[in-house]
Amino acid sequence: MYMKSRHKIRGFSAWAPISDLVAWYGESIERKNKYAREIIRCIGTSAIFDTLSAEKRSPLYWETPVKKRKNSILQIFAGIHDGYFDDPVPISQSISFYNKIISDFGEKDISKYVSDEDLKIMVNTQSFPSSNKNDRIGDRTIHYQKASKKTMLTIFEGGHDMLSKQALEYLEQNRK
Repeated sequence: MYMKSRHKIRGFSAWAPISDLVAWYGESIERKNKYAREIIRCIGTSAIFDTLSAEKRSPLYWETPVKKRKNSILQIFAGIHDGYFDDPVPISQSISFYNKIISDFGEKDISKYVSDEDLKIMVNTQSFPSSNKNDRIGDRTIHYQKASKKTMLTIFEGGHDMLSKQALEYLEQNRK
């Protein structure tokens, strides 16, 4: 919706968004889960993976509507354990999308981006060493948080979860 809606929307809340079908297909093949087959069906090809078709359906490859979204807030949330066990969407999907959006909005401060090193730590350990265990979203610990202008990323304790109450609270807080 953030990338394609023609409406001027003030707030978006994305929970474990899939932003790159190409990467997710590769991750699904590596993890030997059912999603590789589903991605092939989603992109409309027969029985083989087509990178170009996957890119056309992946927000990471689309042009960000910067002018239309200059007054919109985008909040991206992902559980630190998503992508493991039975949870389908690796946190790298959320992180890559966050970095893309702030880049497209011209963020110059590199400290606002999630570094490759931070991503590697989170993916390999399913935690982040410098997180403040007192920072919370609902009853969950926030492991990692970044923000740039009107875009925020929160990695919290959990899997493929959506904390509905907190999602609505965040949107309400930032509505003005």
